[in-house]
Amino acid sequence: MRKAVSLLIIGSLTCAMAAYSQERWIPYTAKFTETIQNVNVKGERKIIQHQGITVQSSNGTRMEESFLPNSTKPEKGTLNLPGENLSYSIDFRAQRAIGRTVNLGRIKHLPRTDPIGHEVIGGVAATGYRTLDPVTKKAVGEIWFADRSSDIIVRMKTTLDNGGSAVHELSDVAIGQEPDESLLRIPSGFAVSKP
Repeated sequence: MRKAVSLLIIGSLTCAMAAYSQERWIPYTAKFTETIQNVNVKGERKIIQHQGITVQSSNGTRMEESFLPNSTKPEKGTLNLPGENLSYSIDFRAQRAIGRTVNLGRIKHLPRTDPIGHEVIGGVAATGYRTLDPVTKKAVGEIWFADRSSDIIVRMKTTLDNGGSAVHELSDVAIGQEPDESLLRIPSGFAVSKP
């Protein structure tokens, strides 16, 4: 159950992080840490943490790979291909990728407040906003965009329904250089299921 909840949240954050707002994407590479704090029915808190890398090209192709603690090999990944409206969930251990059709178009306006502050996150200047539930208009988290490009989310905090939280934060952000093409495709030999 813990792993299923974690993967669900990773997928949700990955989709949320595909919120693009510019005509041309800014390429970047970065490391990320994702910390999920779950609260069970007894009120006990459990912390799950993943680390990994994320890369994006100037055409919007984006790959995120997460690693198990103390491992150098990726466990899971997500490859977003906005030009084809496809997203692949990649299982590196099972050597398979499952595609699904999704709208990876640019979201013009995320429901958010006026800026709540400015910080340097992952080595880049960023501006933060509270995120709002579109129905209730209540604050449900925070989203921090790199000042240089509003399609790079350097930190996202979300309050979970169970009272826990999820934080996805970039570090060692390098903006402006195209990432290695080998990082932006499904590894050869993997079984691929297209939608």
